[in-house]
Amino acid sequence: GRCPQEGGAPPFWPWTQILRSYAEKRSPEEVRETLGAAAAEIGQIAPELRDSLALPAVRPAAEAEVAQFRLFDAVAQFLKRAAQREPLVLIFEDVHEADKPSLALLGFVAREIPDARLLIVATHREIEPDDPRPAAEFLGEKGRSPRDLSIWLRGLDRTAVQDFVERRTGWNPGPDLVAALHRTTGGNPFFLGALVSLNLASGRLERAREAARQ
Repeated sequence: GRCPQEGGAPPFWPWTQILRSYAEKRSPEEVRETLGAAAAEIGQIAPELRDSLALPAVRPAAEAEVAQFRLFDAVAQFLKRAAQREPLVLIFEDVHEADKPSLALLGFVAREIPDARLLIVATHREIEPDDPRPAAEFLGEKGRSPRDLSIWLRGLDRTAVQDFVERRTGWNPGPDLVAALHRTTGGNPFFLGALVSLNLASGRLERAREAARQ
């Protein structure tokens, strides 16, 4: 499930994508069986499943908090049953852009089914504690549980930048160009690749290569 940077996505959008992906790879009978009693609740955030599988309507709750708990518990129990069939990996991309309901559900699932055959992977950019986005508080609380593992992906060092350019261009860029590329991109592989491609297209790298030969 990807958390979009653009506005307009409904609440629980990454969860909707994950549920959709799960259902697309399995027969309707298997999905109905795995959903079980959670079908009506989950249909709220996966409308295509509700329509295609003819899921029952959800029971109205008197209070919003009760309705939210029913939904969260339904998703957790569904994932627990699904993981009993086969191990599952849930991948949430760009969690720094996630909406508050999606983050709340993510935290609930992580707490409620710690022993399930379930791995949750969440990717995110570094975010400051005072960032106004909902993810700031959520990410600040991660790592407190012994089950949480954070892996920080840092930028490439200069040696790796040189190797990257050599593999992309077929020639040694030289220490000055490597230093400039590293300084400009911070070693970020995505930015580095884009910058190298841009300079290859414009001929700048070739001119730098010729100047280094003189």
